[in-house]
Amino acid sequence: MFSLLNNLDFVYFKKFKYCSYAPKVPKCAPGTDGVSSLSDLLAEKLVRVTLWIVSTFILFTNSMVLWRRIFASTNQMSPLSLVITNLAAADLLMGIYLLVIGSQDIRLRGVYKDFAHSWTSSWLCTATGMIAMVSSEASVLILLLISAERFLLIASPLKHHSSLSLKAALGSVLSIWLFTVVVAIIPVVHWRHTVRFYGSNGLCFPLHIDEPYFAGWQYSAFVFIGLNLAGLIGIGVMYTAVFLSIWKTRKATTITVPDSDFALRFFFIFLTNASCWIPIIVLKIMAFLHIKFTGELYGWLAVFVIPVNSAVNPILYTFTAPNYRSMLQHFRLNCKKMMNQGIFFLNVSVE
Repeated sequence: MFSLLNNLDFVYFKKFKYCSYAPKVPKCAPGTDGVSSLSDLLAEKLVRVTLWIVSTFILFTNSMVLWRRIFASTNQMSPLSLVITNLAAADLLMGIYLLVIGSQDIRLRGVYKDFAHSWTSSWLCTATGMIAMVSSEASVLILLLISAERFLLIASPLKHHSSLSLKAALGSVLSIWLFTVVVAIIPVVHWRHTVRFYGSNGLCFPLHIDEPYFAGWQYSAFVFIGLNLAGLIGIGVMYTAVFLSIWKTRKATTITVPDSDFALRFFFIFLTNASCWIPIIVLKIMAFLHIKFTGELYGWLAVFVIPVNSAVNPILYTFTAPNYRSMLQHFRLNCKKMMNQGIFFLNVSVE
């Protein structure tokens, strides 16, 4: 747009993103949107460091869960294990999203302004945003599925509800994946000729709290307020019923200890999801009321707040499970035994 104005030295825009249309102009203002700067995709060093720490942790822990449940387990996969495996897969996608953003930040370090427009309008940015959308929504819906299964099994045991069958579990998770992929694709198809739904900034995540009425804002509100709020309410109601049932029938109950332990762990998973999505929902509503936020907040929401579920979920639903605790204890005892044997042989050789 400004390529023919060779002598233009400075340009001022209302919004930072328009500087990407003038990559050859030496000076452009404003110089940042809080997330990116003229030189870097991620302007704040602390945000960069946090992104790599969170993404590494998410990729490692969820990969461990998938490896343990798919390859290391000698037993046939149960319906609940199938659902948890898919939850780990959904959380792993969030780590992949952060990995792509971090990689692009490194690739464009120092020259972001020259490539900002090509990055935010690229199919890689769109695909990256879709991955994050699928991850966040699939995680909420899979937790809703687990909550419903626990509710029917624990809160209503006298109605003779059986555990989820493998066929029903497979059909449910496939439906969730199909639904979330469709949810992520719709804005790409609908606004393909007008705006970049996923490329409103360098993070490619369509929260739109910095521009609440950006084209496609109704769809963003439907997903991040409507779907997530409905999911959280459903999870909260069902787990409230589960814990009331456990409390009322503690002394004489058909509920097994593993069922109760599982319900307790998923209650904490609900708390972490609520602590993530309730602030997002509140902030989007406040943005619609024309309450302004700093650009830095957007970066922290995408890099730290939203991914916190993907980081905490594997700890709560897998690594705190009784079989994992016993396995880790066995591993620790073996390590201690090997260390003692090594010290013994070292003493013998010295003597």
